[in-house]
Amino acid sequence: MIRLIIKLPLAFLIPIGQTIGCFLFLVQKKQKKISETNIARYFPELNEKDRKHLLFTFYQSMGLGYLEIGLAWWANASLPKHLRFYLSGSPYLTEALERKKGVIILFCHQIILELAGRLLSSKISLSAVYRPSKNPLLNYLMYSGRKPLFKNLILKHQVKTILKLLKTNQMVAIAPDQNLSAAFSGIPSDNMVAIIRMAQITGAAIIPIDCYREIEDKTYHLKFLPPLDPCLSNSPCEEAKKICAFLKQTILQHPEQYLWLKRKVKPPKGKVN
Repeated sequence: MIRLIIKLPLAFLIPIGQTIGCFLFLVQKKQKKISETNIARYFPELNEKDRKHLLFTFYQSMGLGYLEIGLAWWANASLPKHLRFYLSGSPYLTEALERKKGVIILFCHQIILELAGRLLSSKISLSAVYRPSKNPLLNYLMYSGRKPLFKNLILKHQVKTILKLLKTNQMVAIAPDQNLSAAFSGIPSDNMVAIIRMAQITGAAIIPIDCYREIEDKTYHLKFLPPLDPCLSNSPCEEAKKICAFLKQTILQHPEQYLWLKRKVKPPKGKVN
């Protein structure tokens, strides 16, 4: 069904996706409770009415997100030419590649993540780190959809492969925000610290990217931000706080476009092994 719907222009996909989101808002119980809990915890300043509004707009955004996943995985090769998307901040990437030490592109789990990967891969060649799903069917769809888009698909525990790619001045995309508490508490998670360690070992630049959609003008924006530049003399745990700050800032700018659906409410450990 999605394969047929995504053939429609974006002007039609937006209301269809939002309608799907409204339906899911009405029928989902467990997933909605998870999202509601996440929003309540990380936006304590909002009153109940505003939290419900954010939850509802998130569901509308998520409904459209399902169609955007279809666009990313199954739309024909001309998709980037038909969608209006803007890529900015490219000089940061160019300067980093000139250092010949590789680049870690830091993503956040925004709803348009899959489509952002498709659009970005139409401009640059990069590899991506991913976490396999426990659902065999979903894992197959995820792998087969992403495989044509990236130079390499790397499992999250294949650290040696990531280091090898960085040492040959390649670009690797990573989204480290599985533990949302780390971003909002400022206490880095293990995988955030691991990213800093890889950058310190290889000299790779860490360049964050903000990805979001503008519904009113039907555009997508991919914005490279200034490099985080971890200091070699500081501890990886201390430097990883820069990743926390990036994730929090990105989430707060477009909260309805963040994937609140996952179980990410985990108390920070307070220290990293």
